[in-house]
Amino acid sequence: MVEPALVTAADIARLAGVTRGTVSNWRRRHQDFPAPVGGTDASPAYDRAGVEAWLEARGALPELSAAELLWRTVIAEAEGSDLGKFVEWAAVRAAELSPDQVPPAQSPAAGVGSPELRGALERAVAANGAWETVDTLIDQYADTAGIARTPAPVVSLMGALAEVSGGAGRSQDAVLDPAAGTGELLGCTADWSGRVLGQELDPALARLAQIRVPEAEIATGDSLRADQFAGEMVDVVLCHPPFGDRDWGQEELAGDPRWAYGIPPKSEPELAWVQHALSHLKPGGRAVVLLPPAVASRPSARRIRAELVRRGALRAVIALPSGLVRPVHVPVYLWVFRRPADTIAIDPRVLFVDVADLDWGSEWGSRGQASSAESRNPRHGEIADTVLSAWRMLARDDKRPDTGRGLPGEPDLWQVVRAIDLLDDEVDLAPARHVATAGMRKTPRQTAHEARTLRDQVSAALTTVGAALPRDQWPVSRTPPSWPTTSLAELARRGLLEYARGGEQTPDRIVVRPGDVLIPALAAGGKRPAVVTEADEGIPLDQRTYLIRPDTGQFDSWFLAGFLTASVNVQRTSSGSSALRLLNVRQLTVPLLPLADQRRYGAAFRALHDLRDAAARAGQHADELARLLAGALAEGTLLPPTGPEHEPGQDPQERQTSQQTSQQTSHQTSQRPAHSLAEGSVKDMG
Repeated sequence: MVEPALVTAADIARLAGVTRGTVSNWRRRHQDFPAPVGGTDASPAYDRAGVEAWLEARGALPELSAAELLWRTVIAEAEGSDLGKFVEWAAVRAAELSPDQVPPAQSPAAGVGSPELRGALERAVAANGAWETVDTLIDQYADTAGIARTPAPVVSLMGALAEVSGGAGRSQDAVLDPAAGTGELLGCTADWSGRVLGQELDPALARLAQIRVPEAEIATGDSLRADQFAGEMVDVVLCHPPFGDRDWGQEELAGDPRWAYGIPPKSEPELAWVQHALSHLKPGGRAVVLLPPAVASRPSARRIRAELVRRGALRAVIALPSGLVRPVHVPVYLWVFRRPADTIAIDPRVLFVDVADLDWGSEWGSRGQASSAESRNPRHGEIADTVLSAWRMLARDDKRPDTGRGLPGEPDLWQVVRAIDLLDDEVDLAPARHVATAGMRKTPRQTAHEARTLRDQVSAALTTVGAALPRDQWPVSRTPPSWPTTSLAELARRGLLEYARGGEQTPDRIVVRPGDVLIPALAAGGKRPAVVTEADEGIPLDQRTYLIRPDTGQFDSWFLAGFLTASVNVQRTSSGSSALRLLNVRQLTVPLLPLADQRRYGAAFRALHDLRDAAARAGQHADELARLLAGALAEGTLLPPTGPEHEPGQDPQERQTSQQTSQQTSHQTSQRPAHSLAEGSVKDMG
């Protein structure tokens, strides 16, 4: 049962079109903000109607689209009932309104659908089309129910990899998704597939998949334990299996004939799905499977990985950015397989693509077809083009012996590796390992270009340091001022500022906002106090940092940052010798000065902060340049510069004598037989 009347802080942020940090600020600053009615202290839940009324009263509720109004009507009518039943009804009704598509075979549930819901549905279909409305409804339900889905750009990429693998003109391919979910992967094959098969364990999801892809044959059941398409051979398998499900039936399936590449251990359910997919492929057929990164390197899967590589079944491993699917903190890999036509592959090779660190943007949807917002994000297309270009190269000339090179404008993103170079003790198939190794082999021209770039960065950083140096002589104070001071605790008691530390038990995570003063709890590691700018708004507060939030009408933030972290102040409230640790931030004191004087001091403190930052950047760039040049000299990629100015410690006469001696030695060495050189080397080493 899904409770549709409650919303989280993240839901509120989406409703109002603001950041999560803004919602947190509303809670703190407005006494009339609706109180939580459920959830937990870490993730409170609020009454949707109360929140919407609060937002509407302040003009913070944007005009809702027809699709959003439909969804709100659905969850309002389903309150206290089965939300899935109402979604099924609305999706079927929407599909029936399509003039050019085959409607789903099933009929809408009886007794569902008020006049208000019917009207909202008709308006959504008129605004967005019938099948776009179906997709949106199903995806909103999956989001609400916490169902892991495949985002639209990944769906499109998986479909393109499968289509490219088979070559142009193959429009009657049979396609199978053994973990169909809500059908988004099957839906992306409509333009080039013939027979479409899917199986889903959850009956409700299977019904939604059938609505989304009416031409498909969707079966219900566990694909590993009870394969409803046993014996069916297809051209393409697309699959996003459940991650980390150890209750997949390893004991009862130990002797299953599908395990042609090795019996999957209980801890490797994903490789059971991979072999299930391969077992349904015709010779030469291809499978594209979305997997967690651990599958590429876990020791327990080493033998199966080795067999997949050795026999030519594995064709590519592609690392995608994190945040796409649950769990959101890790990247995901696309694995591309082909069922070998022969038992023995000749010189198999594997393509590795690593785009995990590239920015794919934040407009991730969930439908098989990208929404208009997603289609406007150019990064999706650019990175998909990089992946597909690398794949086409491999598919076009599979017998080419040399390794892949970086694409024009996108160097060091992919590499082709022979199987013999992968079959070591670990059989680690993580793309970063192989692409990074290839990326280290730069050409001399590339190294020289990188060195010039770093040199320019060092020069620019040094110029910034010079500009940040105090220009004028600062006036000397004849008598140190004796200012009245007060503590942070007193200022907080008077409501002039707030303070907190990251990691404290609060109803919501603390996020920073412009004007906040951040003070490291440990005065080590190069961290210095700082004032938050607009660019950092909404970032969660680090656990090792104190936050001071002043009333900016009474205090200048840089003035506070400078005086609060003065050495006399910090030492008095800290412990430790080599690394001071703030013990009681409340005891830090600040002078009581007029705001105009505060701003004068604040400007000086900020200038000194900028000076230290510029010097740190210059040092970082100089270190990178020195390491690059030292490595290039040792590898022979670059040679030492020539000319008198590059040979310190010698006068011209000494230099000439040295060069003559070097030439004589070189001539004598060249006259010795090759075997003498080898023998001498062995003798010296012995």
